[in-house]
Amino acid sequence: TALTPLPGRLFIVGDPKQSIYRFRRADIAQYLRAADQIGATRAHLTANFRSSEPVIRWVNHVFARAITFQQDAQPEYQPLDACRPHHPTLGSVRLLGVDTHADLAGQRSVADELRAREAADVATAVATALHERWQVVDEETREQRECRPGDITILLPARTSLPALEAALVARD
Repeated sequence: TALTPLPGRLFIVGDPKQSIYRFRRADIAQYLRAADQIGATRAHLTANFRSSEPVIRWVNHVFARAITFQQDAQPEYQPLDACRPHHPTLGSVRLLGVDTHADLAGQRSVADELRAREAADVATAVATALHERWQVVDEETREQRECRPGDITILLPARTSLPALEAALVARD
């Protein structure tokens, strides 16, 4: 903290949202202090080219409330700008897994049952997207077309839920 670089000699790049990597010794407090320590001018990269305007609007609405500034712990939320060049209004947000499952209170294998229910919700969402012919933008032609199974990606935080998800997808054909 005692060193001061010459103006224009130090460039810091980082994403405070990646501070979840504490196990890799990421230090959000140091990251948040770094620009102030060297007297840097801050710039925020907010352009999002991947998601459509409706999705970005939802993300900004939710995370502007969920992410609040905390000194040395959490940066302020920076809204994203939708910059998708093709079909900027195509897209929507659907929430899954919002049920409380009060009927599971006191049961022994709650985790397995929750995995099965979550997997069924995901399989239903996939089947709905295909059945209702949700629209996607073709990566090659940049034209709008009906959703196909290869357009859908399911992200898992761990492989623990994979068997339940596979079973639910098979059950929905």
